[in-house]
Amino acid sequence: MSTVTTRSQQPTRTLHLAFDLGNRLWKLAFATSIAHAPRLRTIPARDLTQLDAGSRPRKRASGLRRTLRW
Repeated sequence: MSTVTTRSQQPTRTLHLAFDLGNRLWKLAFATSIAHAPRLRTIPARDLTQLDAGSRPRKRASGLRRTLRW
């Protein structure tokens, strides 16, 4: 019996995200590599418009597709 792999052999770009979801403020950390220091952003809690607007430049910088959704 042969083994079939479904993973791509090409390197993929990754955007690492960390969320600290408080009652009043959300703290976000973005990094394109674990070796790099994260970029930090603080937004009002539950403000999804700012969450999307703040993450859009990070997606572009990491080379991810513009259509990528959370």
